[in-house]
Amino acid sequence: MELEIVLVTLLRHAPGLTVLDPAPSYRETLTIRGLRSLRVRLEAAGTRPDVGR
Repeated sequence: MELEIVLVTLLRHAPGLTVLDPAPSYRETLTIRGLRSLRVRLEAAGTRPDVGR
């Protein structure tokens, strides 16, 4: 749940950031469950036609 909040907030504040992994893989440990990796693309401001509509 915390990851979802972070990603939604980050994407709202950085509209040129696109998450490339539709289903990222997670590490399964006894103490912490975290992402193995999260591939993203950062585009320059104003290059995404869907932003601001």
